[in-house]
Amino acid sequence: MGLRKKLFIFDLGNVFIRTTYNKPFEVWGCYSGVSAAELLERFHFDEAFQQYERGEISSSQYFGHFRNLMRLGINEAQIVEGWNAIFDGIHESVVESINRIKKLSSVVALSNTNRAHVDSAVSLYSENFKLFDELYFSCEIGMRKPEERIYRFVLEKSGMDLNEVIFFDDDLRNVIGAREIGIESVHVVDGTTVKSWVQNYLDRVSSFSWC
Repeated sequence: MGLRKKLFIFDLGNVFIRTTYNKPFEVWGCYSGVSAAELLERFHFDEAFQQYERGEISSSQYFGHFRNLMRLGINEAQIVEGWNAIFDGIHESVVESINRIKKLSSVVALSNTNRAHVDSAVSLYSENFKLFDELYFSCEIGMRKPEERIYRFVLEKSGMDLNEVIFFDDDLRNVIGAREIGIESVHVVDGTTVKSWVQNYLDRVSSFSWC
């Protein structure tokens, strides 16, 4: 680990924002009369989902596809209600960690997401998002993790070198993608990962500053 990091990059879902993956299926199940378990079986992250996350298709286009994929006889408003039910608050320990590192470094968010989730999350967590110096949403920049170009895009925007950056993500594929181009990356496995890493990092920086 390089001693001093000038830029911290955080994923949002399951890192900064708590999510409940099953909740949307429960909402759709209530509206449709189909069990949440059956709806879970029907859903998959297909090419249309990736296009939606890159902003290549609109919300209406994706949700029309989604209705057919899931064989749902419910309207778009009901689909969106379930879609956004995934959000379940903020990881307060990560907020605390970010507040500690902001005294030393820049902090940005880099999220694979879609227009409906962005609109909902910004409405729910606008105050929390002020912690970040920049918010990079895949649907707004036309690329998604783990594509190499998205990491290079953030590096170019920030003006940082590879060894000045640390990246946190709960999806191992995204962590591996960042590591492959030389970005030090942390796989977030639970609510303690970020807190522990940041504490160890600050201890190291503090020890070095007194040498």
